[in-house]
Amino acid sequence: MLNPLRRKIRESRSRAAIKKLLLEAANVRNLAEALSELDDEGLLAKARSAFGRSGEETAVRLAVATEAARRALSLVAYDVQIAGAMVLSRRAVAEMQTGEGKTLTAAIGAAAQALAGYKVHVATVNDYLAERDAASMRPMFELMGLTVGHAGANASPDQKRAAYQCDIVYATAQELAFDYLRDHLVGSSRDCVQAGLEALIVDEADSILIDEAGTPLILSGLPEDSGDLYRNLVPLVGKLTEGEHYQLDAKDKYVDVTDAGSDLIEVWLREQGILPQGTSLHDSPGLYLVHAVNSSIAAHTLYRRDIEYMVRDGEILILDEHTGRALAGRRWADGLHQSLEAKEGLNVRAEAPTIASITYQGFMHLYDHLCGLTGTAQSETEEFREQYQLEVEVIPTHKPIQRVDEHDRVYLSDADRNAAVIAEVKEAHERGQPVLLGTSSVEASEALAVALQEAGITAAILNARHHASEAAIIAEAGRPGAVTIATQMAGRGTDILLGGNLKNALQRAPDPNRHDAIRERWEHDYEEVIAAGGLYVIGTTRAASRRVDQQLRGRAGRQGDPGRSCFFLSLEDDFVKLYAGEKLAGLMERLEVQGNEALEGKMMDRIIRKAQQARVIVDREARRELMKFDHVMSEQRAAVYALREQWLSTLEGESAEAERGAIVQRAIRASVDEMVRKHVPDHPYAVNHWDSAGLREDIARYWNVGLQDDFFNPFETKPEGLSEFLHGFAKAYYEHRKSLIRPEVLPMFEQISLLEGLDKAWQEQQRQLTMLRDGIHLRSFANENPRHAFQREAGKMFGNLFEYGYCVSANILLGTRIPNPQAVQEAA
Repeated sequence: MLNPLRRKIRESRSRAAIKKLLLEAANVRNLAEALSELDDEGLLAKARSAFGRSGEETAVRLAVATEAARRALSLVAYDVQIAGAMVLSRRAVAEMQTGEGKTLTAAIGAAAQALAGYKVHVATVNDYLAERDAASMRPMFELMGLTVGHAGANASPDQKRAAYQCDIVYATAQELAFDYLRDHLVGSSRDCVQAGLEALIVDEADSILIDEAGTPLILSGLPEDSGDLYRNLVPLVGKLTEGEHYQLDAKDKYVDVTDAGSDLIEVWLREQGILPQGTSLHDSPGLYLVHAVNSSIAAHTLYRRDIEYMVRDGEILILDEHTGRALAGRRWADGLHQSLEAKEGLNVRAEAPTIASITYQGFMHLYDHLCGLTGTAQSETEEFREQYQLEVEVIPTHKPIQRVDEHDRVYLSDADRNAAVIAEVKEAHERGQPVLLGTSSVEASEALAVALQEAGITAAILNARHHASEAAIIAEAGRPGAVTIATQMAGRGTDILLGGNLKNALQRAPDPNRHDAIRERWEHDYEEVIAAGGLYVIGTTRAASRRVDQQLRGRAGRQGDPGRSCFFLSLEDDFVKLYAGEKLAGLMERLEVQGNEALEGKMMDRIIRKAQQARVIVDREARRELMKFDHVMSEQRAAVYALREQWLSTLEGESAEAERGAIVQRAIRASVDEMVRKHVPDHPYAVNHWDSAGLREDIARYWNVGLQDDFFNPFETKPEGLSEFLHGFAKAYYEHRKSLIRPEVLPMFEQISLLEGLDKAWQEQQRQLTMLRDGIHLRSFANENPRHAFQREAGKMFGNLFEYGYCVSANILLGTRIPNPQAVQEAA
């Protein structure tokens, strides 16, 4: 915590920085006003003259973009929006309150960076917003001679390739990362879609860069069927008792099986024929069952339907804990997703191996110019600086905030809290004040809707089940007396306009003769809502992160409108129980608070705030530790992808044939050396007993060629020279195989084989690193630092990666079945 003097010094510096920033923004506005005298051709010429990365031209580029927005979109940028765009150009994070026009700010910033010569990607929170913003801002960009594209999740490779060729590309952060991974699995550079990673503007930067930083984005390969196992484990979980057979960590969602539980599980698995007789869970054949059993226990005890996940169309969909959105296409790893499918009686989809993965933070670091904007960033200034070398600049609001933020109200039970919420909503509804109710889960939002319906109030529900109608629900949420229930997803990417959304209402009325009446009705509704106090935001619980609460609060009081917010809590809330339950319960008991009474005031706010701060510290430390592990993976991925890119460039260059031949020969040598190492012992006293039969078996398995039993007889008692002999045989064998492949096909066959070998080696390395990381914490029992141990072991594993990749490539080249196999056998 800062002492008062340091806080005053920091606040003074902040005010001075903001004042300077706004003066610079006013200068840009003046430049833009001067550009208004130019015609469109003149503005285009000015944009072209400012092209380049000279810092002196930044103000001119921003002014051009500001004037283009006015002409093409009839949007006049406020100084605070220009200031936000300036912050983006400086490679920083701009904190702008909800309703301050971040969409236009991002567009001006993107245009300025594109005019500076960057290929700019704008990452939005969902695909709907990406498509909407790309379409709505297109006229502005085109007026400056810039092209804009949308890289949607359902776009074809050709469509994405065309989008990424544009100067500015809108997409979700997830899709940008997946396209990056896919580009490093292609067999030819012609199949890549992204055109480099230069500049990135991240909308809702705190969500992506902080909350989701360690989230792995995984591309999966062909599935391996294990559905029966997870279905069979469902009855087992019912036989286990918490405390006796396992312990739960609700905060970290971790299962720890006790000795008694392990014994019971082993007996049951043997009885069912799942665990082989004579083995235990700690033997190699049973180790994979440990993960499966732990995942099954967690699925039944720690993961709740409509809170952590939901079921839609026969599928398990993960619910984002920060936004409440359904994360389509994502699956939990380590058998957890299969365990949930078995728990819900759904079709258990096969587990798919990971072929490529990257965390959001690892991906964001690949950009040359990273920046972002959000409504809540200042509290995470330290982490932005530490993890991304980004400063946070707080942009003041265009108009003073009129919203009244009331003290939290804490009740003894959920029933008391819910009754108070319904009474509060009913009172606001009767005076015509629109209400937005924030809930923690899909389940809570739907239960509250039922309770309101029973009280005679019909509410619109905005959660993961109704994501497709999000825009329509938000458009009506500001109308007089409207009641909208939402998970945290309502706090991101959309504005609730008082009186309703006039623009949408006009678009829905094709008859222009009705527009005047619609405007009059909207003006009447707007005045009614203003008189009722503006939007009333009611939180039905506190989130673990105060930033999430601030996002919800920020729905009210936009652009100087009146508004009100209040959080209603219960001692039975999950967050309260975990982090502040004892303090609050003790206080309420001492004050003899009754069931229908609420405890509120500065003391309660302080207790909740400290609880949230404690959770933030825990989460921050967890992310920091996770990133240290992820850094190892990122470094290794960068090395593998650099080699892959080098190979693609070399194999498709002017000297491709010679380079390809050299790499092929190195791969063959690696395969031969590995086989000899495996079957010929290093010890001089054991050379007479080397495994010639095993060597023949491996050659048959990997090179697809059978050898006579006496093939290695000359080396039976003296294996010196075996390596060179086998290498010569492999070279001759491959030359013959080449003669059986059409010349026009051979280059691509070799290129794909070499790349596939490297890809498979990296996939295996990722699998091994994941297993190592999952169990490395046990090293602490031996007084060893787990992170240092992970770095050391991962480094050893990486030392063998490329040779392993060469071996796999050689085995593909030598072992892939080709036409005329009889000729191959005869040649052998």
